[in-house]
Parts: sequence; structure tokens; C-alpha cells
Amino acid sequence: MDPSGRPRVFIADDHPGIVTSLQRLLAFDCDVVGTATDGGAILDEVARLQPDVVIADVNMPTVNGIDVCRHVARAHPAVKVIL
Repeated sequence: MDPSGRPRVFIADDHPGIVTSLQRLLAFDCDVVGTATDGGAILDEVARLQPDVVIADVNMPTVNGIDVCRHVARAHPAVKVIL
């Protein structure tokens, strides 16, 4: 969490409208630090951005959300993943 106490959130979904809607919804209480439309991009971005929470779609190109969840849990156990 950043010094302001707001959670840092990364959003991943292959539908841009969903990403935009989630960004707007979460902007009141969270800092959205990044987005991705491809499961493979999430893995690199989580390492780079170090969010507190990842919100990911289950069905995405390249790497699905369940595999992303497994990888993030192993590599970054403090990061929470919501599918």
C-alpha cells in the first residue's frame, strides 16, 4: 500500500470497456497503477509495478487468469488476486 493508505491495483481484462469501468469504479478508493489486455503481460507488469491487488479476467489471451493467479501467488505472495 502506498503512504496514503490507498491500495495499488492492477486490472487485467481483454475487454477494454470492462477495464475502463473498473478503473472508474475503483478510482475513488484505490490507485490503479496499470492495466493489461493479455494474460502474459500481467506477469511482467506485476513484477515491475508491485501492486497490492490484481483484478484479472479468467478468460484472456496467452495466459488465462487461473494460471496468472498461480504464478503471482508463487512469485509475489503478498499480492492478492481477484478473478
